[in-house]
Amino acid sequence: MKCMKSIYGWISLFLAFIFLVLPLTSVKGEVGAQPVSSQIQKEEVTFRLKDKESGEISVITARDYILGVVSAEMPASYHIEALKAQTVAAYTFALWRKNENKKEDFDITSDSNLDQAYINKEGRSKKWGEKEGEYTEKILSAVDSVLGQTVTYDGKIALTLYTAISGGKTENVKNLWGKEYPYLVPVESVGDLLSPNYLTTVEFKKEQLTEKLEKISDVPLKDWFSSPVYSDSGTVLSYKFGDITLTGKEIRSALNLRSANFDVTAKDNVFTFTVRGYGHLVGMSQYGANYMAQQGNSYKEILKWYYKGTEII
Repeated sequence: MKCMKSIYGWISLFLAFIFLVLPLTSVKGEVGAQPVSSQIQKEEVTFRLKDKESGEISVITARDYILGVVSAEMPASYHIEALKAQTVAAYTFALWRKNENKKEDFDITSDSNLDQAYINKEGRSKKWGEKEGEYTEKILSAVDSVLGQTVTYDGKIALTLYTAISGGKTENVKNLWGKEYPYLVPVESVGDLLSPNYLTTVEFKKEQLTEKLEKISDVPLKDWFSSPVYSDSGTVLSYKFGDITLTGKEIRSALNLRSANFDVTAKDNVFTFTVRGYGHLVGMSQYGANYMAQQGNSYKEILKWYYKGTEII
């Protein structure tokens, strides 16, 4: 009898192990489950967003914010890998600005001239109309698959600037803002040459130019647009107007040109500007990213191409 009791005891322990312990180990190793810490980290990240129109500051989750940024900044028709690259670039930029603005009452603004554009659900509905549901689902698919990943350089969050269309080669950030970042250097972006908006042409009469470029109003016409200085990427760094020097950035801003990568020709007091690309031309080209994605490149390959020497973590 003692022997039988011993056997029953071992059987009971064995059954307890099967029904109580094994289920726990099975749940822990479930395929596709994310670590809890990873999920919490994504949910905890928020941004204090300052509206460019009203100046009001609202606290918004990273997911909602990046959805609004990608919706505003990149065409929803672009390849999913390009949208993923945009998601990581936008999120990384937001973290960079959040750190820069630690002493402010906001982390980032919705002003694309300062930070990144942003549109809410109402804005998306207005922009996309009947395609809102389809496009929102597509962008959310990209956002949810990579949100939380960042571009880093030497272990630090990178300044992930991006532009709509390059001039065929991206620009060195130093030429525009004077500060060097080793990962914001010129790279070839041949896909941009295929954009239907790569080249634009705009004309100004002499009187229009003197009105917009007030500094040159007293400079003789023969001394206009002399001694041009270009960057290796073709961006205008400066032109001379007699003794006056204007940067390409100043000319672009005053004339509302699509970029500072331009040529000027004059005939009968009419000045024709042939402009290449769109934006400040630094960092990731969005059109170029879409082209790379169409050629089979992943979002990580796209990001590493445009931000040299960086890691995606």
